[in-house]
Amino acid sequence: MNLLLQGLLNDLLEKCNHLIQEVRTLDNLPVEVKNYQTSILETLSKIESDIKIIQSDPSIGSTAFTKNYLRKYKRLAERLYLLEWGPVLALSRFSERDTFSTRVCKMIAEEINYPYAPPLCVTLSSNHYFTYPHTNIIMIPVIEPSHLLGLPDLYHEMGHNILFRENMMAIFLTEINNYYNVQIEQAKRDSKPKKYIEFLRNSLLMWRSQWSLEFASDLIATYLVGPAYAWANIRLCINLSHDIFASDPEKYHSHPSDDARNEGVCSMLEKIGVSSEKIAKIRGLWNQFIDMAGQSKPQDYELKFPPVLIGKLRDYIYDQCLKINLMPYTKQKTNPDKINITLILNKAWEEFNSSPAAFSTWEATQITAIKSLFNF
Repeated sequence: MNLLLQGLLNDLLEKCNHLIQEVRTLDNLPVEVKNYQTSILETLSKIESDIKIIQSDPSIGSTAFTKNYLRKYKRLAERLYLLEWGPVLALSRFSERDTFSTRVCKMIAEEINYPYAPPLCVTLSSNHYFTYPHTNIIMIPVIEPSHLLGLPDLYHEMGHNILFRENMMAIFLTEINNYYNVQIEQAKRDSKPKKYIEFLRNSLLMWRSQWSLEFASDLIATYLVGPAYAWANIRLCINLSHDIFASDPEKYHSHPSDDARNEGVCSMLEKIGVSSEKIAKIRGLWNQFIDMAGQSKPQDYELKFPPVLIGKLRDYIYDQCLKINLMPYTKQKTNPDKINITLILNKAWEEFNSSPAAFSTWEATQITAIKSLFNF
């Protein structure tokens, strides 16, 4: 056996065993996390078994198979790393804030008819909301459980989970390919410069690898929580965005432009039947933000973010949401005997926009009412 590979496998097995022991000894977790704990233990045990299978394979000593076994080792190491920094870290530091956030997420899942196990929510993020769907964990900033205005971003992360579990974007990738292939062929016929054609190819690559997922998650969130997502997204952009149009050609833009995303959100609001008056207010504030920032669309902007492609994605996501029976914001009803988080978030933004000075008092009352449901 290759001594380096043998050492690496032994080290990986030891690490796996330590993580199993760590998760197994966590005995003060709330009841809704117990099933998640069991699932993580099963996953870790499967990795442990896979490591032992490789170690016992008689072919592992053959030079001809070294690359193959190294590849298998690397995949197992990646899976273990993902579990270590995500689920194991979350469970080992699970707090009252996490319990509350997870229960809120479960309520949201019930309201929107979420067809899977609700994600675990943990307040361990140092960079706003994010998720890795493989782990079914959503990381959120530490103070988010005490506030309402940013909570619509939770629906965006749930959108990523939906896309992952349904493999929803696989079909639409063909639409992306078709669109950009037509543009590239037309550019060739028109004898466009090589740099122009490369620009189109790079746009195709980014749409396929990341932009389509972000657009789609925005669209799902908007379908589910309505105008509250649009307002929350504008707030986030004002707080964090430096390049509204993703205009820097030297910078790698992992996310689509904020402007294109806002327009996609507004188009989904139109699709689900939100009033034109509400959408006009959202667009009005967005344009005000653009004016304040002093930015403008760069040349060839719509080659990167073509409205026709965003429109097709909007229609596709809308149809897919209906197909899996997700409940749109416009179909959710107020029940006087029951708190509805989705509707509260929209009410929160209405209160904030109409009476910002009085909002914190109103918000505190709502948070207290929600916490009382969970005996906090």
